Amino acid sequence: VIVTGLTFHGFYSPIGGTGGSCGSPLRTVNQGGNLPVKFDVTCANSPYVTGRPTLLIEKSNAQCTSLTSVSGGDFQLVSGEWHFNWDTSSQVRGTYKLTAILQDGSRQSVWIKLK
Repeated sequence: VIVTGLTFHGFYSPIGGTGGSCGSPLRTVNQGGNLPVKFDVTCANSPYVTGRPTLLIEKSNAQCTSLTSVSGGDFQLVSGEWHFNWDTSSQVRGTYKLTAILQDGSRQSVWIKLK
């Protein structure tokens, strides 16, 4: 079954949105802790909690010309929201693209800088 028509409401705090770019990340966070990645999706204005979205975490090279997959996994459903805690302690400082792959196959991304 393929689900279509999901509405993504953006990543919640501490990320607080979507987008940015490699050269201008949406957020800068300290390397070495957990970064909560949270969001919800709806279908026909109702929470959509079927299936399981995944997170792809990619690191950009210094020139912003290529990405290398470094981490990821499944989101967990917590009180109607999808949650993933990214442990940045094993990551090097730099710019990362976080992509949530939703249940319908659509993708929502945000750029984060670890300092």
